[in-house]
Amino acid sequence: MASVVADKTAADYFVSSLPGAPEPLLKMHAGHVEITPEHHGNLFFWHYQNRHIANKQRTVLWLNGGPGCSSMDGAMMEIGPYRVKSDGTLAYNNGSWAEFANLLFVDQPVGTGFSYVDTDSYLHELDDASNQMIQFLEKFYTIFPEYSKDDLYIAGESYAGQYIPYLAEAILKRNAENKSKKWNLAGLLIGNGWISTVDQSLSYLPYAKKAGLIKDGTESSQRIEKQQSQCIEDLDKGGKDHVDVPSCENILQEILRTSNEEKGKCVNMYDVRLDDVYPSCGMNWPPDLTSVKPYLRRKDVTDALHINPGKTNGWTECNGQVGQAFRARKSKPSYEILPALLEQVPVLLFSGDKDLICNHIGTEELINRMEWNGGKGFETSPGVWAPRRDWTFEDEPAGIWQEARNLTYVVFYNASHMVPFDYPRRSRDMLDRFMKVDIDSVGGTPTDSRIDGEKGPLTSVGGHPNSTAAEEAEKEALQQATWKAYYKSGEVALVVVVIAVAAWGYFIWRQRRSAAGYRGLSLNPDMDGMGLNSERRKQARRDLEAADFDEAELDELASPHNPERERFHVGDDSDDDDDIPASSAQRPHGMRLALRQSRILARNMDPINDYAYDADSEEDPPTPPSPPSPLPAPTPIRPRIGRVSRFIETGLIDEPIDPPRPLCAPIVHPGITRITRRHCQSLLDQIKRNQIQKELKKLRFEQAFTAVSFPLHHSDDLYFSDITMAGIFGSATTAASTSATATQGSIANDVALNKGPEDSIQDLAFSPVSGHLSVASWDNKVYIYEVQGNGSNEGKASFDLKAPALSTCWSKDGRQVFGAGANNQCMMLDLGNGATTPQTVAAHDQPIKCVESITVNGAPMIVTGSWDKTIKYWDCRQQNPAASVQTKERVYAMDTRDQLLVVATADRWVEIFNLNSPGTAYKQIQSPLKWQTRTVSCFADATGFAIGSIEGRCAIQYVEDKDSSSNFSFKCHRQNAPNTRDQSNVYSVNSISFHPVHGTFSTAGSDGTFHFWDKDAKHRLKGYPEVGGSISCTDFSHDGNIFAYAVSYDWHQGYAANTPNYPNKVMLHGIGPDECKPRPNAKKR
Repeated sequence: MASVVADKTAADYFVSSLPGAPEPLLKMHAGHVEITPEHHGNLFFWHYQNRHIANKQRTVLWLNGGPGCSSMDGAMMEIGPYRVKSDGTLAYNNGSWAEFANLLFVDQPVGTGFSYVDTDSYLHELDDASNQMIQFLEKFYTIFPEYSKDDLYIAGESYAGQYIPYLAEAILKRNAENKSKKWNLAGLLIGNGWISTVDQSLSYLPYAKKAGLIKDGTESSQRIEKQQSQCIEDLDKGGKDHVDVPSCENILQEILRTSNEEKGKCVNMYDVRLDDVYPSCGMNWPPDLTSVKPYLRRKDVTDALHINPGKTNGWTECNGQVGQAFRARKSKPSYEILPALLEQVPVLLFSGDKDLICNHIGTEELINRMEWNGGKGFETSPGVWAPRRDWTFEDEPAGIWQEARNLTYVVFYNASHMVPFDYPRRSRDMLDRFMKVDIDSVGGTPTDSRIDGEKGPLTSVGGHPNSTAAEEAEKEALQQATWKAYYKSGEVALVVVVIAVAAWGYFIWRQRRSAAGYRGLSLNPDMDGMGLNSERRKQARRDLEAADFDEAELDELASPHNPERERFHVGDDSDDDDDIPASSAQRPHGMRLALRQSRILARNMDPINDYAYDADSEEDPPTPPSPPSPLPAPTPIRPRIGRVSRFIETGLIDEPIDPPRPLCAPIVHPGITRITRRHCQSLLDQIKRNQIQKELKKLRFEQAFTAVSFPLHHSDDLYFSDITMAGIFGSATTAASTSATATQGSIANDVALNKGPEDSIQDLAFSPVSGHLSVASWDNKVYIYEVQGNGSNEGKASFDLKAPALSTCWSKDGRQVFGAGANNQCMMLDLGNGATTPQTVAAHDQPIKCVESITVNGAPMIVTGSWDKTIKYWDCRQQNPAASVQTKERVYAMDTRDQLLVVATADRWVEIFNLNSPGTAYKQIQSPLKWQTRTVSCFADATGFAIGSIEGRCAIQYVEDKDSSSNFSFKCHRQNAPNTRDQSNVYSVNSISFHPVHGTFSTAGSDGTFHFWDKDAKHRLKGYPEVGGSISCTDFSHDGNIFAYAVSYDWHQGYAANTPNYPNKVMLHGIGPDECKPRPNAKKR
C-alpha cells in the first residue's frame, strides 16, 4: 500500500460537508494517516478549527481510553462541537472545547474506532502506543504545518491516564533531540484517569461503602474485603509495578455482582446514580451511544470523513481485540512518570464524583502519596496543605479546586465518569482557566464562574457576541431537569428499552433469515469487542469447575440472579474434586459446584482400553466404570504400577518393563492406548517392523504406532447415536437437544462440508486471509475447500501424501497450503501460482506431526515438528532446513502466534521459542497438567498459551514469569457417570482454538462437545450438545464468523470400534454476534 502521507495533502482531508450538521459548517479535516505500511496500520483523526482565537493559538489533542475505545466518544458525546440527535442530525454543543482551541481527536492505538491494522499487528505496550502517536504527530504537522507552533494540550479520560503521561514523556524526549523543531507542550488534562494501580484498585471498596453500595458487616462486604486482601497480597508481590492486576480488578467485579444480587440489576460503574442490566453494568451508557453508533456507520458519513477502503468493518466504540492485545505487561504505571513531568509541564486532574471505576477517592490518594517538585501531595510547607477551594458556576455549587506546584485537582459535583457529557460548559470553564484564556482579547464577557467567591478575570464560557451563553445556560438547566427525571424513572426506562430492543432484534433476525431463504451463519459484521483486560486470572494453577450441559446441571451451575452467565470455582490442581468440602457445597452468593462434589475415580478413561494412567504415578487407580449399552465392555484389567522404560518407533517393546512382566501384561503409558490382554496378542501378531506404513492405517492407536508415545483421545465413556446433518444450514436431527439457551448453544443449523474425507480427520486449518479451509485426513490426502459466509462450500483441490496426513496449515498470505504426515515429509501446493502438483518442502527421519507457517526476521518460513525429536525451520525455496533444533521428546502438538512458538512433546514437556531468536528455546517447562498433553494453542495476543490434556483439563499459561500469578487450570469435558452420584467420566481435550477477533477460545473433546470460554473472566460463554462422535480438531475462520469442527473417530478404542456407522465429517458452525464475545468487563474508556 502506498504511503498515505506521500499521496495526500491537507486538501485531501478537508471535510466539505457533514451529513446532518447545521449551517454554517465548522472548518474541519478528517481521514487516515498511515503509520506502519508493512502492517497496513492507519490512525484516524478528526480535526476541528477553533471558533475564536483568544490571545494565542492552542490545540487540544483528545484521547479516550479502554484500551481500544474510540476518541469519537469525546468528539460526539463530550467536548466536540456537535452532538448527535435521535433523528440522525447534529446539534451544536455549546460547551464544546473548540471555542478557543483547535480540537484533534485520534483513534489510537491502531485498530481502535476508525483506525485499522492487520489483525496480528495490534500493540501490546504503552511505549509502543506513544511511539506511534509521535509518528502520527510528525506526519500530521507535515500535512498541517500551520498548527505545529500552537500550544499543545493533551487531554483525555480513564485509561488515557496511562496514554497521556507516556505520550508527554515521549514528546519531551523528542524535543530534547530536536531543539530546533520543538512542539510547545503546554499542559495535560486527565479526567477520571486510571493512573495508579495501587491507589485506584484499593479505592473501590471505600467508595462503594461511601456511596451506599456496600454495607459493613454483611456477607457481601466480607467477600469483597477478602478479595481486597488478595489484591493487597498481589500488589506486595510486585503487582504495584503493573498497570492492571487481575485480583484487584476483581474487587470491582464483586461489587457489581453484589449490586446485581441485591437489586436484580447492577449499578452503573460510570455513574452510581444509575442502574444497568448485568453484566453490562454501564457499558450501555451514555444514552447518546444509541444515536452515535448508527451515525458513524452511515456510508454518507464515512465518505465525508474520508474513511479508507482498508477499513472494512464499521465503527465500534470499543474494540475488544485491541483491548485483549494491549496488556501493557512490561509497562510501569504512569503514576511513576508524573513527578518528572510536573517539573516541566502543568497537569490538571479532574474527577466526576459519581464515577466508581476510576473514582475520585483513588485520584486523591495517589496525589497524597505522590512526591513532586520538592513536596509530597498538596503540602505547601510542613503541616500546611493547599486549601480545597469552593467552585461555583452561575451561582450553583460546581465543585472543588486545589492546586500546588504545577498540579491542579478539580472535583465536579454530581458528575459521572464522562464529566464533559454531564457538564460541557463547566468543563470548558475549567479548560479556559487552565489554558489562561484571555476573554478580553476577543471582546467577550466572562461567565459567572467563581472560586472561593472570586470571579476569575481570565475565565470565560460564552459572552462573546457570537456566543450562545444564555441559550447554553437554559439548555443546561433543562438537561439537569431531564437527568433528574431520568434517574427517577431509570428502572422503568431500562426495562422498556431492553424489551423493545429484544423484540426489534428478534423481528429483524427473523426477517433477514426469511429473506435469505435459509437458516444460516450470522452475517452480522458488527464485531464490537466488549472484553477488556479487567477481570482476568487469579492465582497460578487453580482449577475451574466445568459442568454438564443438561438442563438440570444448568440449574445447578447458574447463579439465581444471573442464569445466563457463570464464573467457575477456582481450586487447586488436584484431580480429586474435593475443592470445596461437602459442608460447603453452596458457593458464595448461590453458585453451586458444577460437578456436585464429584470425586473422579482414577481419572476415568475409556473402559475398553481400561484407561490412561500415568506410569510415573505412585497411585494405584481404581477400576473405571463400565460403558452404557448397547456395547458391552470387556472386563477391565487393573494395570500394574511401574514405569515403561522405552517404547520404540516400530510399535514393539524391545526392552523389559521395570518391574519385569510378560509382554502381554497390561501396559500403560501417558501417550498410548491402554492395551488389554484380549487385544495384546493379536496386535503383536499384526505389527511387524517392516510394515509400519501399512499398519498405521489399520491399527491407528493414537493415529500412529501403538507404542509410539503420542497423545490419545483417551476418554470416551459414552457411545453416541449417529446424527445426520444435511444441506446448507438445513434441518438436522440429533439425539441431543439442539435448542439454544443463554448458556447452551444450538448445532441445529450447522452444515457439513460437501464430499468430505474418506477416513478419520486429523487436522484442519482456515486460510488467514480468506474463507478457504484445508483438511488433513488419514486417507492420505489434504483437501482444500472454499467456504462462503452463508455456509455453502465447495471442494477446490486435494493432494496425496501417500501416507496418513497428520497436519496442515496455510502460508501467511494464503497462497500456499501445506500438508505433513506419516510419509516423514511436508508437501506444499502453490495455489497462488495455479499449481496442481505438490512439491516436497521439508523432511524428517520420522513422521511429521505438526507444521506451522511463521515469519522469521521478516522472511516467510514454515516450522515442522516430528517424532524424531526435532523441530526444523524451512525456507520453502531451499532444499535443506535453515535450522534444526533438538527437542526433549517427540513432538505431539505445536502452535504459533506472532513471534511466539510453543511446542508440546512427550513426557509433558513444553518448549517455548521466541522467533526473533529461533535457534534455541526461550524457556522449557513441564506442563502444569499432570497427564499427557493432547493439544496446545497460543493466545491471540501471543502472551501465553492454552494446553489441553487427556484427562479433561485445560491450563492457561503465560510465558513470562512475572505473569505467573495469572496461570490457572480448569476441568472440562467431564460428565457424571451413569447411575452414580460421586463419579465423573473424563474425556480428552482434543483441540483448543482462539478466536481471531475476540481472543476467547474453544475447547473440543472426545465427549463430542465443544465449548466457548473467556479466559480473562474465567467464564464459560457457551456450551453445545453432543455432536454424535468425538471431535478431533477445530479452527476459526480468519474473520471469526465460522467455527469448523471435525466429527471423526479418533481411535481411542482401537480398530475394533471403528464401525461403518461412525460419523466422519467436518461441520461448519456460524458464530452469532454474541457467541464468542468476551464477557463485558469494566472498560476504562
